[in-house]
Amino acid sequence: MHIANLLKSPYLYHKSFSKKYFPSYKKLPDLLEKFCETVNARLDEVKDNDITKLASDVHYNFVNIHPFVDGNGRTARLLMNYVLMYHNQPLLKIFAEDRVTYIDALNETEEKEDQSIFRQFIVEQYSKFLQLEIDKYQKLNKRFMMIF
Repeated sequence: MHIANLLKSPYLYHKSFSKKYFPSYKKLPDLLEKFCETVNARLDEVKDNDITKLASDVHYNFVNIHPFVDGNGRTARLLMNYVLMYHNQPLLKIFAEDRVTYIDALNETEEKEDQSIFRQFIVEQYSKFLQLEIDKYQKLNKRFMMIF
């Protein structure tokens, strides 16, 4: 199969096994340029809770541009964590066991044109990850004692 056909073919998402179409490969250069310009313009301006919103938006928009045949989700999560790291925030993990919820959140956000849906999913994943890290620290701390 020609690479151009691979880039414009539909991919299946979980929800109702409906077809999800991504932009034509011909639109990718312009979409990616606009994406980069927007991210770069906002990166230094955001503060506080808007950092997590930007990280979520970067993830959502990149995964919907879908420039690669494979690895779009991984790249989107990497970019999301770049935004967090840029602002000295803890990194975020999206849990494998929440994959169906993740895909459903992406789809629902697009269907309802409501970015708050995916942002809420990201906040829940962030909270889950940070709580697990706190629990690990507390468990480790209980086993450690100074003797003096």
